Amino acid sequence: MIKRLARWLLLGLIVVTLIVQTGKSFRHVVATEIQDGVNVIVFHAKVRCPTCSAVERYVRKTLELHFHDEMKIGQIRLAVLDYESPANRSIADRFGVGTATVILLNQQAGREIATKNLVTECWKLFGNETAFCDMLKTNLEAVIQGKTAETTEQPEEIILDPDENLFDN
Repeated sequence: MIKRLARWLLLGLIVVTLIVQTGKSFRHVVATEIQDGVNVIVFHAKVRCPTCSAVERYVRKTLELHFHDEMKIGQIRLAVLDYESPANRSIADRFGVGTATVILLNQQAGREIATKNLVTECWKLFGNETAFCDMLKTNLEAVIQGKTAETTEQPEEIILDPDENLFDN
């Protein structure tokens, strides 16, 4: 009797686990329309690494600290998209996305006013949250004004200590 009960409990656990995992895999399948206004698009792969998750966290923190009012009224929108998803393929192709990145887009009447792909900056400044947030703020302010921020100096490249854990925040 106990063995039979244990089998049923194990089978139930397996079924629940499969249902939960299936639901998670379809979470980012819905295609997102790029709307007029300022869009901050965080692209990630289907399997998210700690770096991609940290980049999203940096972006959210910057938006909350510096653009809270604009987010609240819908002047700035954040989209977090899986660039590998067939539903998001046209958007990823539009911006030439083939790796994790942040795209800033100011679009009016369906026409791009200003666009900035921050792939280089994201990867160079990862690990330095303050520098990353400053870079994002500067670029986003320029895109809001219809410009693309030009960096006159190269951001300082961060050399990470292999023993340092960046993901406990």
